[in-house]
Amino acid sequence: IKNYLNFIKNKFYLKRIEMIEYSDRVVIESPDAANNLSFFLTKNGRPDLINKIHIIPNPVTPDLINSEIETKENIVISIGRWNDIGPKNPEGLVQTLNKFLSFKTNWKAVIIGPGENIIEMYMNKFKISNNIRQRINITGSLPHEKIKDYLLKSKIFFMPSRWESFGIAAAEALCCGCTVVGSPIESLRYLTNQGFSGNVSYSLDKDALFGTLVYESNKWENNEIDYIRTANYWRKKLNRQSIAKEFISVIQKIR
Repeated sequence: IKNYLNFIKNKFYLKRIEMIEYSDRVVIESPDAANNLSFFLTKNGRPDLINKIHIIPNPVTPDLINSEIETKENIVISIGRWNDIGPKNPEGLVQTLNKFLSFKTNWKAVIIGPGENIIEMYMNKFKISNNIRQRINITGSLPHEKIKDYLLKSKIFFMPSRWESFGIAAAEALCCGCTVVGSPIESLRYLTNQGFSGNVSYSLDKDALFGTLVYESNKWENNEIDYIRTANYWRKKLNRQSIAKEFISVIQKIR
């Protein structure tokens, strides 16, 4: 079985390299993801393909880019497909929020997205107290406009994912004036920008996530967050015109 799995893995790796070989350019969403791909190509004997890599993030929709940011409230917001348990880590979400809301009694949480039954399952599993439950709003799926309203009044976007490609919900939150707290994955290291627009935890451990969430909430409480500046920075970077120009630049280099 081990030999068969290695055969499948090697075949997958070769197919990926072949696709890159046939392509003129490869677009990837963040610097750390580009570094990972560079390592993969080097490890498999094709460092010559690294020069095809270009970093272009995903764009955010115009209605979020152009929205007026409202007064912020002490709200931690999380958005995800919570029934996708592997990548989204709803267990870590519930454990961390429980610890955070027990420590920060003047904060609330909003959890948006399908799979609310999964969230409720973990709420029951970890015996979340009524006091904490009253400060967690589990909405299920919501229309885009309602999600935007929540993002505009929240302070922290919390994403405890085990893995993500880019994390478009986090990018949308930044454009709505939130800062981001999340796990140490490639896209979130990019979007938090070394503390400028949030922070990533040391690990996926719930205590690590909790500590980072407390640190970020303290910054908000001490008026150290210039959320208008943060939003304007990411709106300029992630609007569709800027992203389109980057793609045009890549295409022109090919020509």
